[in-house]
Amino acid sequence: MRRWLFPVALALLAAGCGHKDDRTRLVVQRFFGACQAEYGHVADPGKAEGECGIITAMINQFEAANPGLRVVENTVFWPGYDQLTAQLAANGAPDLVTMHSSAIPDYEARGLLEPLDDLLAAVGIHPDQFTEAARAGVTVDGRIMGLPIDVWAPLWHVNMNLFRQAGLVQDGKPVLPTSTAEFHAHAAQFRERTGKPYFIQVTSKDFAGPMRLFYAWMMQQGVLPFRDAHHANFDSPEARRALETQQTLAYNALVAELEAIDPRFDEESEEYDESLVERVDDLTQGFEARGMPPADALRKALRYILGKDPFKESRRLARDLRRRAEEEEEARKKRLPPRKTDVKRNLDAKRKQPPDEPDARKEQPSRIDPRRLSDEDFDKLPKSKLRELRGDFF
Repeated sequence: MRRWLFPVALALLAAGCGHKDDRTRLVVQRFFGACQAEYGHVADPGKAEGECGIITAMINQFEAANPGLRVVENTVFWPGYDQLTAQLAANGAPDLVTMHSSAIPDYEARGLLEPLDDLLAAVGIHPDQFTEAARAGVTVDGRIMGLPIDVWAPLWHVNMNLFRQAGLVQDGKPVLPTSTAEFHAHAAQFRERTGKPYFIQVTSKDFAGPMRLFYAWMMQQGVLPFRDAHHANFDSPEARRALETQQTLAYNALVAELEAIDPRFDEESEEYDESLVERVDDLTQGFEARGMPPADALRKALRYILGKDPFKESRRLARDLRRRAEEEEEARKKRLPPRKTDVKRNLDAKRKQPPDEPDARKEQPSRIDPRRLSDEDFDKLPKSKLRELRGDFF
């Protein structure tokens, strides 16, 4: 039985399946999460939002148009390759699977995918209908190995207010670097004038981010690290430049953090300790000579000389301060007077409640109408009663 696969793409796995059902069984394995509660009955992708909603609506649309097929969905945790590898080993692979274009050559080289050229042509789909990036992502040795469904690129956010403050706006547009030298010059100018980091992607907790940046900077130089399915070169001049740029960014970010948490390393501080800085620099260079990346070498040198990792302590304190601020904000919200919408909602709920049954065993407190009291009687009221009449409740 022939199958179908989805750069991200749908790829067709070369495996068989059988099931005691009158209809043909089509097993679709995908990531993007599960959203059946919201889109389980939506069969128009144009009415869906987000990756999960759109792929769910696409499958629903296909199933409605092909009642003779029994579509079985298997939603896996992103990216799903561990599950797929286990299924292939157990001879229980799905028919159709979502797969990143970067993974397609690996599975194709092992003969686990089927070309889709003839199947796509039979329904009027031709590679020239794909974008250039999508077509390159699903093409292996001139054959189409998947149907592209999603093409994406990193989205960089530019803070125009900070760029203006840094003097990096011209004719209403941000001035972006066109070379590594310009990049570092802009970054230094930005930090000097704003006191903030120029670029934060490499220091974020997106562990795939650095690799994606490395690959992007290789492509910008017109070179790819992979020559074919079996050969790669990460030691080219272009690769070294890309890696050195990333290492410099990581090192500079660490130095900036160190200066912020320990004034002994900040030349602008009265507590600046030149002797300490020189000792750390010398040891850092020694670790670098042994092949350690600059940022790792600096951290190790600091641990040797200071007897601790200053970044761990600083980040722990930052987490504590952030948690304390969140707790204080939550407490402040609880102290705020109710909003008008809350008051209206409470009044509406109160009106819907049945009236309280009178309890003869309880003595009802007497109610005073201040409008019927003389000035003399009003002045005789105790302070507690006056607070009650004014509505002073705590």
